[in-house]
Amino acid sequence: MSKELKRDLILAVFVGIGCGIQMGIYQALNVSGLVQNPLYWASYLPIPAMFLFGANFKDIPFHWGNALFGVLCAFLCNALANATAGGIGFPVSMSIQMAIWNFVIMAVAGGIFAKNIGRCPMAVLGFIGFFAAGGTNLLVLCVSLICGIVSGVIMVQSGKIAAKMAGIEEGAE
Repeated sequence: MSKELKRDLILAVFVGIGCGIQMGIYQALNVSGLVQNPLYWASYLPIPAMFLFGANFKDIPFHWGNALFGVLCAFLCNALANATAGGIGFPVSMSIQMAIWNFVIMAVAGGIFAKNIGRCPMAVLGFIGFFAAGGTNLLVLCVSLICGIVSGVIMVQSGKIAAKMAGIEEGAE
């Protein structure tokens, strides 16, 4: 078995266990009545992006802020689309607002804050999450995204452990 395959299998075990624990926590919260309508999927959204960025612990506050910025932009997009829909119709109003707010996300979250336009998927995921949740349960959505960022970072770290267990030097591939 190649070292890369061994690493990937060990990582799959770590990620599977991590996702199982995460789902168990959500189920426990739901049973205890703390979360009436848990947005399970929202905690999984950040995980692929965390793998993309290498998920360093020091970047967690950046990702949290970025995700919350995306939720705020989506909230404003939706509110302004509803407010301006009277004269031009909701589909046109939403199209205009989507264009404006996606520009804001890419320019502000990716360009100004990150100094790298490729580094804003958390804001995009917050934006997507808002509309996928139907604009409701915003607190649960934000907590789910934040938990997803933390679990994604932990899973990426387990990938580094898996590489060491498979005998792959860091940076080698």
